Amino acid sequence: MKIGFRAVLALAAVCAAQPAYSQGFSGALMAGLPDVLGQAIGRSMNGYMRCDLFVDKEEQFEAHAPGTQLMSDYFAAASAGKPRSTLFKLTRKTRWTSGDSVADQTNLDRQIDPLAVAGNTLEPLPLRFYRAGTFTTAHGQWAVHAPDGSIAGVYDGVFEREGKIWKFRTLTLLGPDDEIVPANPYCQKPGDADEFEVDAARTGVERTEKQLAKRKAKFIAADERARAVEVRTAGKKGSANAAAASLRATAEAAAKKVAESEKDLAELRESLAKAETRRAEYRALIGPARNAENFRETYDTTVKD
Repeated sequence: MKIGFRAVLALAAVCAAQPAYSQGFSGALMAGLPDVLGQAIGRSMNGYMRCDLFVDKEEQFEAHAPGTQLMSDYFAAASAGKPRSTLFKLTRKTRWTSGDSVADQTNLDRQIDPLAVAGNTLEPLPLRFYRAGTFTTAHGQWAVHAPDGSIAGVYDGVFEREGKIWKFRTLTLLGPDDEIVPANPYCQKPGDADEFEVDAARTGVERTEKQLAKRKAKFIAADERARAVEVRTAGKKGSANAAAASLRATAEAAAKKVAESEKDLAELRESLAKAETRRAEYRALIGPARNAENFRETYDTTVKD
């Protein structure tokens, strides 16, 4: 799957779990979804944190290049039994995890890395790598190959800058039998936007269904009023006939609104079905780390001068 750094999800998302300090929805829409969905999302998400899942290639590479180098430096140090704590941003959020072993900022260098052993090699390029839509962190996954070429495990790292230097905030070591969830575009925390496309499409469908019901009711009422006056004024001329014509015009305008909502609803239902299919395809990639190559993405890492 070749997507480059211009992620398929070219959209502005909102992290509903985050505090309400946004300036409103950006107005950008998910690729392939109808305008009415973007409008519905904008109305429903206003007041939550703004987040651009579409991260420009140069912005992505700004984290990708140092993140890849950091992973390489870590593996070399771990393989040689050297200290690695300098590669981490040491805060209360710092975590190194391998199975049941969990280290914090105080004891990183005392940990033994089961993946960084003789014969194993680190795949230089990540399986997947995404910079947060808020630009504050990045999330990458790297495969480690055993001498026979199979995957011995996967490194799953979250990066954060210390000043201008990218460092690990967390690093999780996954063995071949451990479940791995492929990295995906996210807002602040990996995984926080995985349901966004489906949720947004469903919100659009629900809002438009309610809108359609209201418009149908308005049309029925307008049509009944027009019919009643048309019966009473049949064969008459003058103001009575003009009143009937006016009511009929109102009913026809209401009918057009119904048709618009029906068209929007059909588009939104189609979008929801496609979003659910894409979600199912993504979930199917979740599995043991030994199969991680199944979700590898290739990136165009060239950047214009």
